[in-house]
Amino acid sequence: MTLGDLMDLGFDPTRLKEIELDNGTYIFERVQARQIENLQERGELVKRISNEMPNTKIKSAQLKTNPVLLIIRDRGNGYVLRKKIDAIHWEEAIEQLQSNPSLKSINEAVKLDRIVMETVKTTATTVADHLNVERETVIDQLTPFVSWDLINNRPKMVIDFAFSYLETIWIA
Repeated sequence: MTLGDLMDLGFDPTRLKEIELDNGTYIFERVQARQIENLQERGELVKRISNEMPNTKIKSAQLKTNPVLLIIRDRGNGYVLRKKIDAIHWEEAIEQLQSNPSLKSINEAVKLDRIVMETVKTTATTVADHLNVERETVIDQLTPFVSWDLINNRPKMVIDFAFSYLETIWIA
């Protein structure tokens, strides 16, 4: 297979690009131009969460946002700049916890996958109630990410005999 063949199948090697700016790491994500308006609408909801729920904890996890910082339009594409965060999409976290051999045993003992799922569900309900919007709107427009040690590929969680929880749940 060639790179062109992979691109025809939907693989995009340029999807995420890291960039260092002002001592911080950021990510440029390429999106289709038709998605830009939707991203801007999502951005308003993310901004409301940031402004109206600044110190909120959900199931003991700190609620944080990762808003779009910049959108550049170029020839049918959009390039979206966000801060790089130590987190992964919640569904990827579940998959890692259930299939990665080094995480599987701790997941079976502590049920970390359930903690992730319950935190994501509770986040959607809490945000919807607090902002007075439909829960389905929150689920459709926002993307939850869970705190994750990217270098060691493991969740950033507080694990205690009485109660275990994610350090942070991110909304983008």
